[in-house]
Amino acid sequence: KKKRKHRKAYEGQRIQSFSELSIGDYVVHENHGLGIYRGIEKVEVDKIMKDYIKIEYAKGGNLYILATQLEMIQKYAGSDAKKPKLNRLGGSEWVKTKTKVRGAVQEIAREKSGSRFVELDGKRVMISYGKSSVTGWMSVFAMEEKELWALHFSQLQKSSLLIFGLLLISVAAFSWVIRGWVVRPVIRLIGEVEKVEKDPEYQIPERGSREFRGLISAYNHMKTRVRQLTRQNCEMESLYQASKLREINLQLNPHFIYNVLNMLNLELIRDGEFEYSELVDDVIYMMRYILDSDNIAETFGIDLKYTLHYIDVVNRRYDGIYQLEVAVEPDLYETKVPKFMLQPIVENVFKHAFAREGEKERKIRISCYRREGMRYFTVEDNGSGMDEKLMEQISRGEECSVGLRNTRERVEHLYGLQALLYAEASPMGGAKVCIVLPEGG
Repeated sequence: KKKRKHRKAYEGQRIQSFSELSIGDYVVHENHGLGIYRGIEKVEVDKIMKDYIKIEYAKGGNLYILATQLEMIQKYAGSDAKKPKLNRLGGSEWVKTKTKVRGAVQEIAREKSGSRFVELDGKRVMISYGKSSVTGWMSVFAMEEKELWALHFSQLQKSSLLIFGLLLISVAAFSWVIRGWVVRPVIRLIGEVEKVEKDPEYQIPERGSREFRGLISAYNHMKTRVRQLTRQNCEMESLYQASKLREINLQLNPHFIYNVLNMLNLELIRDGEFEYSELVDDVIYMMRYILDSDNIAETFGIDLKYTLHYIDVVNRRYDGIYQLEVAVEPDLYETKVPKFMLQPIVENVFKHAFAREGEKERKIRISCYRREGMRYFTVEDNGSGMDEKLMEQISRGEECSVGLRNTRERVEHLYGLQALLYAEASPMGGAKVCIVLPEGG
């Protein structure tokens, strides 16, 4: 099988004609190594003039070869900028170099492909080789180590520049995407918020990414809720001012009224009208309790006493036809409750529970107790009761009665959604209204 000839110790190019050579060119002879081409000289040998190629070697050595033997030399093609070192005629250096190369080539020939570093003329040279599976020829490539590294760094530099360029493009693209997804929507949102500052009723359009639409929706909901709360606060403030005005009107000259009632009470006692004296005493207590508006909550014992005075006044009006039962767990007397909590419920009993009962015995029961961490305050009767629809309306907070509605509002104001007010049928035969409050009062 044919094998492609390996490169010599010095890289060279085959010379086809003398026109390719110039005096001073470095050439490589197969047997004597690197020298300098000094031109063509005519030399007489055996009285015959012939053309000889003159090659200059180190130490002043000159080699003459027939011009017809041009194939024995190659033009030196080394890439080193420095002048190459000339070989000596008859020296052993070139022979050693050829021996090393021949040995390296023989090792290469035994392998199909590979690469290795060899030492040639004091320089490390990388030889890469590969054997064709078709022709069987061995292709060999040689390159000095420094040229290899120069090529490697050149490729590395190009790769680095390419990677850096791609990185810059990626950063620019990412910045553009971020600007489109985040920066521009934020700037637009800021502009919309400025419109809200000028017009509180303005609703920001929900557009953009899902996250921004969710954010805008939450903002619009919050703004609407804040506006509602602000309106409610204004209404409550207006109601509060109106109630304060009514309170001031009620407190005009209260001492004068107390004095008149007390004088009337003394006259009744002097005349032996003790029943009417007790009635006046009930009215005096109730007036003091009503006009004492510094607190919106009171201990249950005091509020219950006010309710009992109210019941006594009404019962005297109807000649005592109402029978009252009161059952209160003792530890509830000192707990706090909204003022006037039970009186509106009892008033509804007087107005509606016995409207169609005739001479029937009329009973009212007030029960107060604790169950599972809650406080229960109930008023029930044995009257005509309520229909299912009315009880459901009361339990849902749709009371028609002003007294029940005011009671619910005061209870929820103090205790929030933990408080309950509901109606149901009573075991006594009439209706039962219950207020449930959490502990802690």
